[in-house]
Amino acid sequence: MDTYEEDAGTTRYLMAKSGLSARFVPLSALAVRGDGLYADIPGRGYMHVDVLYRLHAIEILAQETDDDGYPTGAHLLSLMAKPGLVTINPPATLLSQTKALQALIWNLYETGTFFHADEREIYVADIFGKLL
Repeated sequence: MDTYEEDAGTTRYLMAKSGLSARFVPLSALAVRGDGLYADIPGRGYMHVDVLYRLHAIEILAQETDDDGYPTGAHLLSLMAKPGLVTINPPATLLSQTKALQALIWNLYETGTFFHADEREIYVADIFGKLL
């Protein structure tokens, strides 16, 4: 059973829609070994992973260790920084994990481009009410 059912479902859905030849492998079947990332495929053994669709948060991954205390997350991050393992980050992470989205919302607020006057009043009351 996969620990992250929502992520597994999202990944399977995107694989089906992509039309690409791909295989879903749960996190529990991945292993960082020496120079690469490998997937334990039933009946085939460990196979090298060339492309990783990453839904797991980088800040959590960086802290992860295996049962023996080995820093598997840091090792995987070092592999992701080198040629040989292509990592695809979901587009939503560009929005949810960046201050650029906050800057865009604030700019839309200040210019009155997107929000109506009553919406701007609610926003200001909510933000400044928390600050005071």
